[in-house]
Amino acid sequence: MSKNTQSDEIAKTVKEIILNETVHSQAQLISMLEQQGFGKLHQSMMSRILTKLGAVRVLDSDHHLFYQIPHELDMPSTKTNIEQMVNDIDWNHAFIIIKTTPSAAELVARLVDSVRYNLGIMGVVSGDDTIFITPQTGVNPQQLSEKLNRFFNLTIPK
Repeated sequence: MSKNTQSDEIAKTVKEIILNETVHSQAQLISMLEQQGFGKLHQSMMSRILTKLGAVRVLDSDHHLFYQIPHELDMPSTKTNIEQMVNDIDWNHAFIIIKTTPSAAELVARLVDSVRYNLGIMGVVSGDDTIFITPQTGVNPQQLSEKLNRFFNLTIPK
């Protein structure tokens, strides 16, 4: 089996495991894969596979982190109900801040990051429910904030 074929097979199995099991860590996932006969796997490979799948860690009701794969796996899309995840978009002279529902910031940030050049964004950093966006040099933060509101088709009262 070629290296790419094996990697694709591992990624497919990782996706199935995450969709059907509660996985709290990469070590747990590696152990599960090794039990299924995939041989010795490394954390760096697992990290790449999880990134490729778009897996994110979210909190359960007991405040424990576990892996989840968003429905729009390969590339987020504006067809997702993002407006239900975004609570507020605000700005100052240097940043745009997006407040999301708990655990949604990483998904929303991935979407913003996928179109950053079209919107004039230099960088995107997310936490659990907050996204910091830095505009490119010469891009007005207020105008970028308005673009983001239109991008998400939001009407957020101020």
